[in-house]
Amino acid sequence: MFNIRKSIWETNSSSTHAICISNNSVNNIDYYDCSTIYYHLGEYGWATEMLSGATELLSYLMTTIKDYNDCHADDDLKYDENYIADILRKYNIEIECYNTDCYYYVDHVSDSKEWLDAIYNDESMLLNYLFSADSFIITGNDNSEESEEYIKEHIDDIDTSTYNIYYKGN
Repeated sequence: MFNIRKSIWETNSSSTHAICISNNSVNNIDYYDCSTIYYHLGEYGWATEMLSGATELLSYLMTTIKDYNDCHADDDLKYDENYIADILRKYNIEIECYNTDCYYYVDHVSDSKEWLDAIYNDESMLLNYLFSADSFIITGNDNSEESEEYIKEHIDDIDTSTYNIYYKGN
């Protein structure tokens, strides 16, 4: 459950993540043709930062998939980590993780289901997420005025008709 106050998305949690996927079709995937995108498994908690570009967005996505699957190990629903690689391979793009033996974490990873379902059910959504120059993720927390101002600066002016926005937190 969340509330809107001063045009800021907030939860009763300390961390907030907004995944903003541009609706603009990607025309420049050939730029990545015959290349490898290296990603890392990371920690995405309540630090205030903006992630953009294929490498950072792929790192967040793959960390989310791995953490979600770990947290829901007993569930029937799992997200196939190879699905992302298989889709990108159609565009002659390989992906490779360069830190497989590390600690990784995404705060409120269970809130990622709606976003992951969208990525897994719509190839163009995945491509727009990774390759649109306009797509980004903003992370922060609702315990800091600095973080609130940063989020407000980047989210308030978004034309929501040109973005799919997925909020995480609880």
